[in-house]
Amino acid sequence: MPYKQFRKEISDEQAEGVLKRFDTHENRGIFYTPLFNWADVFAISLNLSANHTKSIGARSLDIIHVASALVMGANRFFTFDSQQSQLAVAVGLEIVS
Repeated sequence: MPYKQFRKEISDEQAEGVLKRFDTHENRGIFYTPLFNWADVFAISLNLSANHTKSIGARSLDIIHVASALVMGANRFFTFDSQQSQLAVAVGLEIVS
């Protein structure tokens, strides 16, 4: 999120609000730390990069983030990043705004 603030794509107040919501959700048990196989994440990442980077311009951490969601079996995806959002949609994830 600090990079979004640097680029003036999100205000300090908006960033603070998002972080407060994460804290609230974590305290309520909505979020958890999943365990997954990193080899699976990297294998899917390589596939996503080969199939989508030229057309979308997704960066390596964006790709790993989307691959992690796929390995966890997610069907919804939260992001403020347009390229990461395009990649997530391209692989069938619903973007939550």
